Amino acid sequence: YGVSPHILFDAEVVSCRYQDGRWHIETVNGLRDLVDVVIVAAGVLHHPRYPQIEGLDSFKGPCFHSARWEDGTVLDGKRVGIIGNGSTGVQIVANIAPKVAQLVHFQRSPQWIMPTADFAYTPEERADFRAHPEKLKDIRLHGEFWDYLTQFNAAVLNPDSPEMTQIEAFASKSLDDRVADPALRAKLRPNYRAGCRRLIISPNYYEEIQKPNVVIECTGADAVVMEA
Repeated sequence: YGVSPHILFDAEVVSCRYQDGRWHIETVNGLRDLVDVVIVAAGVLHHPRYPQIEGLDSFKGPCFHSARWEDGTVLDGKRVGIIGNGSTGVQIVANIAPKVAQLVHFQRSPQWIMPTADFAYTPEERADFRAHPEKLKDIRLHGEFWDYLTQFNAAVLNPDSPEMTQIEAFASKSLDDRVADPALRAKLRPNYRAGCRRLIISPNYYEEIQKPNVVIECTGADAVVMEA
């Protein structure tokens, strides 16, 4: 659509000042510009937040933030610790549990997790999407996805709404039905209402953490101590 010539890459904005009816913008390389409209779309997670854990810098093995994943890291047969159980932490745990020797998932507080179906489109369906791109838009604007989005928006706007009641019942039933051990269920059940935090969506987290090589640790990580 002819947008690329108007995009300036690798130009971090260091100053954005509104004066005399216009925005005065300056980038890290000294470029200055005047614009009428500023849209900040950097996202909230573009700067990783690292935990302040005593001794973490002394750990000799691979240690990195999920947003700075080291692709060459070999996880097969390793002992792995995942700190944090937001969306990314849950997704990582569910995907690496089958390949590691032991996995400890550190969670200071449990999360409400919504189940979802996990499926792959067939090669024929993907070819159809390429031939008819409008069908991709239809998926987002109609059917189950749109129904869920509408329900979630209504629930967040009104915590006493029928939509929120349904979401909470669905998440709670999923935990009850999919986690067999009562003690583990207690560890995984939040003491706050659904929607107070971002809802986590996963097709298989509960199943993976019940495998014998996975441990849920409910206390925070205070220090890292290297053993001889």
